[in-house]
Amino acid sequence: MNFSIIIPTFQRRDIVIESIKALSKLRFDGDFEVIVVVDGSQDGSREALEHLTVDFPFTIIEQPNQGSATARNNGTANAKGELILFLDDDMEAHPKLLQEHYRSHQQGADMVLGHIPLHPDSPKNFLSKA
Repeated sequence: MNFSIIIPTFQRRDIVIESIKALSKLRFDGDFEVIVVVDGSQDGSREALEHLTVDFPFTIIEQPNQGSATARNNGTANAKGELILFLDDDMEAHPKLLQEHYRSHQQGADMVLGHIPLHPDSPKNFLSKA
């Protein structure tokens, strides 16, 4: 397994569903899994995620609300990939996201950062204005 994509989510059922659908459009020759950690959401996120049909290994973990850092750690503890990619629940992945990350790692990068567009319905904050 090349990548484990970890996505924490809290109270953003519709947005996280769209983010997972965007991952279905990834063009990558390697393997990847997606782990969504539902961080105490009471909006039906887990149930909606369970009804998604995707063509990649997909795990849903539910935990009491403990924040996104704990959710990321929980997802990482269950990851099988050689590389970990953290996405927020409102990030829409470009189809070449994994391809470009993998290329950077193959060229010696220890860590890769880049711009990932936010979903249009994402709450407005200092990150969405950057």
